[in-house]
Amino acid sequence: MPNYENRSGKIRVRIKVNGKQYSKTFDNKADAKLWAVSMETSVPETRFVPPNFRYVLEQYQALELEGRDNDQILVERLCQEDWTKIPLDELTVGQLKGYMRQRLKTIKPSTFDRYWCMVRQAAHFAEHEWKWKVDASLFRMIKVKVPKPTKVKRVSDDIVQQLIATANEYSRVPWLVPVIEFAVATGLRRKEIADLKWGDVDFDSREINVVETKTGYPRTIPLTSDIEKILLKVFPETLNPRDSVFNASVDGIRNAFRRVRDRAGLRTTFHSLRHEAVSSLFEMGLTPIEVARISGHRTMEMVMRYSHADTQRLRAKMEGARS
Repeated sequence: MPNYENRSGKIRVRIKVNGKQYSKTFDNKADAKLWAVSMETSVPETRFVPPNFRYVLEQYQALELEGRDNDQILVERLCQEDWTKIPLDELTVGQLKGYMRQRLKTIKPSTFDRYWCMVRQAAHFAEHEWKWKVDASLFRMIKVKVPKPTKVKRVSDDIVQQLIATANEYSRVPWLVPVIEFAVATGLRRKEIADLKWGDVDFDSREINVVETKTGYPRTIPLTSDIEKILLKVFPETLNPRDSVFNASVDGIRNAFRRVRDRAGLRTTFHSLRHEAVSSLFEMGLTPIEVARISGHRTMEMVMRYSHADTQRLRAKMEGARS
């Protein structure tokens, strides 16, 4: 909006167009208003116009996602989509909805929502933080209905022991059993386990520093005596703080676990071990806040999925309270 100032009988007008200040002095306010209107309509667009949304995603990845590996993977997957290569001034809501319908044929709504959350974040940054000519509202129009999270299915101790026994008998990798035991004891994700270094384990302070996390927020978990016994199984003769604790990659853990699971005739996923670990924390009497500090969940809604206790335990507690 123009700002008018009377200076020694003359009118000075100031106006801001596309982030740049302009000013001029006139003999009367009518001429000043006319000039202000002409400036608002004639000054060319000075904001940067990205060629397509793939460019936006690539710059967002480079500038905002350093160290957030899972988000990096999402962006790389999105950059392969055809719609991200369409010029932004030609991109329509219809095209984006068509992409959503197509993707929902192969992935769950919750998975698509994670992808689209990244799209919305990148568009918002481009428009509001970097001041690029990107219409973030276009991407906010795409919404998917995500079913509420279901109760987490427990993994029994018998299943865990069956996995361990099968791994001991058939697996060729010595780290698989400790990895399975460590996942059940700590609730760490597969990648968090693969990324763990000996320098992250503090035996003196009895803490494990989980630096590389899915959310990008480091956390510290207690080093209990049970967890220490597992780590001692893979403790090296010569300790290098930069060495991997389990000397296993993400894909290595995935493939080794699948082979053992299939050999055992089970359908359990590796991530189910994390579910069981977090559920067990509630049964130990930890509060939701304490559980979240260990599990790394960022919302209470996600944490409370694990708050269901074993029915037999609940019945025993209730009957004990009545007696």
